[in-house]
Amino acid sequence: MSFTKEQLREQMLLYAVTDRHWLNGQTLYEQVEEALKGGATFIQLREKDLTEEEFLEEAKKIQQLCKEYRVPFAMHVSGFKYREIAEKLNISVRPAEHHIYLTLLEMKKISFLFFFALFLK
Repeated sequence: MSFTKEQLREQMLLYAVTDRHWLNGQTLYEQVEEALKGGATFIQLREKDLTEEEFLEEAKKIQQLCKEYRVPFAMHVSGFKYREIAEKLNISVRPAEHHIYLTLLEMKKISFLFFFALFLK
């Protein structure tokens, strides 16, 4: 599934980032599904304490869930090349590059707006 820049901008209303420390007995999948049902319009998988295999297993499940809800999905992955991410998620390299680029662009905008709002107070 791919999104245009305008669709991503519209989707970035409620940006949810995963955090295992707040699961309270639920699975990460259940928490993400609750977030989607509650109105999350963008999901970012960010898990620092998983092995690569565990991370990719979670990523595939959550990517499929986001696809069902038609919500953009991004992964916080450091140290992986676009080709590696694309191979692990069974997508081509160009969409992986495009999604990561758009996600980083939107995150920069959000960071700038947040930073700017701090100084307006």
